[in-house]
Amino acid sequence: MRLQIVLLLLMSGTFVFGQQKQISGGPLKPEQANVDVRHYTVSLNVSPASQSYQGFTEISFNMLNPSTDLIFDLANTFTVTAVLVDGKKTSFSHSDGLVKVKSAQALTTGAHKIKFHFGGKPVVAA
Repeated sequence: MRLQIVLLLLMSGTFVFGQQKQISGGPLKPEQANVDVRHYTVSLNVSPASQSYQGFTEISFNMLNPSTDLIFDLANTFTVTAVLVDGKKTSFSHSDGLVKVKSAQALTTGAHKIKFHFGGKPVVAA
């Protein structure tokens, strides 16, 4: 149980800082500034035997202006297996600490949800 709590805290910070060099602050990309995050839900299945985890993070957010593009920070140590926007599978790329999502249709102004399915192995502290 303690391991799950520690992993949950690490995961929530990863979506905020995402990149290998965790640099705080700086200007947001326009696609990030267009999103007003309202809530995170994180669900993890932890396997101590294989020292790995699988799970998802669902983010509730408001779009400030219509757009087909979204960008979220996520460390490259995670392998993203699927992204769903408002319940529909959506194309994405994951590199350089960023998950870039391209929606088939423009997301309207207002409330939306994005769900990232992922897995990986936590980074071991030195």
